[in-house]
This record gives sequence, structure tokens and C-alpha cells, in this order.
Amino acid sequence: MATEPTREDREASYGFVAKLADAVPEIRDILNQALDGEWTADRFVMAVADTDWWKRTSAADREWIIKNATDPASAEDDIFNGKAMIREQLAMLGFPESIGKSGNFTIDDRLEGLYIKARTTGFANNETTLRQFLFNEMMEQGTFQGHEMELGGLYGRYVSESFKAAKDYGYNTNDLTGEVINFVNSVMRNGGQPNSEAWQRKMVNYAKSYYAPYADDIEGGKTVSEIARPIVDRVSALLEVNPDALDWSDPLLKKALTEWGAENRAFSLREVEDFTRQDSRWKTTDNAMEGAIKLVEQIGQTFGFLGGAR
Repeated sequence: MATEPTREDREASYGFVAKLADAVPEIRDILNQALDGEWTADRFVMAVADTDWWKRTSAADREWIIKNATDPASAEDDIFNGKAMIREQLAMLGFPESIGKSGNFTIDDRLEGLYIKARTTGFANNETTLRQFLFNEMMEQGTFQGHEMELGGLYGRYVSESFKAAKDYGYNTNDLTGEVINFVNSVMRNGGQPNSEAWQRKMVNYAKSYYAPYADDIEGGKTVSEIARPIVDRVSALLEVNPDALDWSDPLLKKALTEWGAENRAFSLREVEDFTRQDSRWKTTDNAMEGAIKLVEQIGQTFGFLGGAR
């Protein structure tokens, strides 16, 4: 004679879903009904699939809850490895791992919370989406805003590269820092994928318009810095100043770089030398003073003003 299955036997027949009862009150109620009514396993599973909890919970969330309920040891290993992955990605992005920490929560709590959220929302599936998730989490909490210039990693690299491009192309704006940060944030929102072409094109278009005599050279790949170098060297030599003491807003350099010379072309170095010698600063240089003395001597010798003249 067959032994009548016990309540425990019937619960076991419902499989791993029955183990969710301790984690989900709605399932616990259905489990009790199933055990009292001696439902089949199929009927029990169908009832669980029809619950509000099942319908409003994403597949990733359900998987995570089921894993914790049915295999806590494996879930613990998953969390341990996940925290290490979050720590690594935060460092790569340039965020301190303590970012977002508040109250009594430890850094470990923060890393675990980020990993579980990323995992259950599907963002932990690949590196790009995980970086996108982490950056957006940081943005949402405002945990690094106001400290963007202090960040390293990819964030710091993109900031540095953007500022360098602005300098190389002589880009002028009232809020360069704000524009750079907004650009880098847009890159990071997309998972930190390099997008330097957008910023580079913005710099090139600006330079072609502002430094119009050299538009063809700029479009051909030269930076304004490269174009300006021989002009800066020549002007600084004539004015007898350190080249680094001159910036492109200096009237002489601005004229040489932005105005048109004869025949609708850029100024030649000879023309740059000519109008540099007309600058009041040149007149106080040693070269100018020496030239003036020599000129006086020549005039004196010519007209007999100096000793030895006949």
C-alpha cells in the first residue's frame, strides 16, 4: 500500500519556487493554499506566475531573488565577485570607491548595493552598460559634481584631452570648463566610449571661422598652435621676450592670425616682421636702440657731424 505524501513532500514537489515563500509574502500565501488544497506542481507554478509580484518584477530581479532563496552560498560568491568588479570599474572611470557613501553605510555596503542594482536591472551584462549605469548613478546622486576637475581615470583623461584640444585650436569661450565638463559627461553617459571626434570637430570649425586666413591648413589637419608657432617665435624674438609670455590675444599675434594680408592671403613672416617693428614695444628693445644709434651715426658721417668727417 502506497504511503500518503506528507505536507513536506508536497512542498518539495513544487520545486525551487516554493523556496521563495520566505522572501515573498505573496508567494507564501499561495504556498499555504496549495499545501492545504494539495495542488499539483503545475497549478502552483501557474498561480505564482499570476501574482502581482511576478508581473511587476523583472526577470533579472526574479532571478536574483530566486538565487538568494535557493542557493545563498552561490549568491554570496556572486556578490563578492560583483563588488570587486564594481570597484574596478569605478577606478577605471575615475571615481573613488567611497563615492556615494553616506550615513552608517560602509564602502562595502555601497559596492554591494551598486552591484545588486546593476545586476537586477540588467546593466551588469557587459562593460559598456555597467559603466553607463555607474556614471548615471553618480550623476543622479550628485556625488562628484563640483569635483570633476579632481577625477582621474577615463573621466580625467577626457577632461585633459578636451582642454588640450581647446588650447591647440585657440578656442575662446566664457565658460570653457563648463563646456568641457558637459561634453565629458555626455561621453560618460554613453558608457565612457571615446567620442573625441565631436569635440575635435567643434574646435576645427571654430578655428576655421576665427582664424579664417588659415582655414585650409586647419581643415587639412594643422592645429592653430602649429600654425602660430613660427609667428610667435618671430614676434617674440623681435620684441625680445619669452615666447611663452605672448598669447594669441596679443594685438600683433591676433592680427597675424586673424586678419588678411595683401591679395586676400595670410600674412607672410616678412610682413609680420614689418608690422611688429611698428609696435611701440619694439622701439624699446635693444635691437631697435642699436639700430637707431647706427642710423644716427650714418647720418652724422654723411653730413659731417661726427669726428673725422671732412
